[in-house]
Amino acid sequence: MGNFWAKLLALNIIIFILEYILPVVPHFALAPETVALTPWTLVTSMFLHANFEHLFYNMFGLLIFGFILERLIGSRRFLFVYLATGIVAGLASVVAYPDSLSLGASGAVMGIIGTLTVLRPKMLVYFGGTPLPMIFIGLMYITIDIAGLFVPSNIGHAAHLGGFITGILFGFAMRKGFSEDKEIRKRVEHGVSDNEFASWEVRWM
Repeated sequence: MGNFWAKLLALNIIIFILEYILPVVPHFALAPETVALTPWTLVTSMFLHANFEHLFYNMFGLLIFGFILERLIGSRRFLFVYLATGIVAGLASVVAYPDSLSLGASGAVMGIIGTLTVLRPKMLVYFGGTPLPMIFIGLMYITIDIAGLFVPSNIGHAAHLGGFITGILFGFAMRKGFSEDKEIRKRVEHGVSDNEFASWEVRWM
């Protein structure tokens, strides 16, 4: 029952294809005025996307960060983080954008990034060819979304922040069992060299 990140990625792609065949968006997107009557749309809206670019960037984030987080905390915890942060992101969208229809996996992906930022702050990620620590990547994402709150666009920055902050909280809740320092000590005890350890910690984006 592992590799939920891959199953979620595949499910998002399949549903995106179905969007062009069946009229699923009007019935399963998140509409603030009807969410009390259709609470399931807090989940279904996470699997809908406006266009290919929207899908691509969300799935790219799920591919990179989702794979790492699931490997780190296990499949069940990963799935919980994904769904819970996505739902909170939806609630944030309802509050911040009461007149807008919301859809997309961005809030859940931001939740994954938030959790990883806490659990693996020193982990290096190649961003534009430059290795950057995960904490810098997390701060960059959250800074962009905070700034985006003040710039009119069709991007749900408030939903992103809701997912990211919830992910941070989950990260702190799980930090004792999956801390970076604990992992380093465990690898040192098993005789892992500094170079080998460093190579394990570098991920591509």
